[in-house]
Amino acid sequence: MLEGIEQLQGFSSWILVDFRSPRRVLPKIQDGFNRKGSISEDGEKKKVINN
Repeated sequence: MLEGIEQLQGFSSWILVDFRSPRRVLPKIQDGFNRKGSISEDGEKKKVINN
């Protein structure tokens, strides 16, 4: 899809780093964090799917 947009020069991740979020309360999965980032709350890089 992105290759079909001639004017597109680049893009970035929606969320770079995981961050605390009081609404994320799933025990042992979220534990108060939004975990959609490319980098964990500990600074570790996550595997990113690049299609």
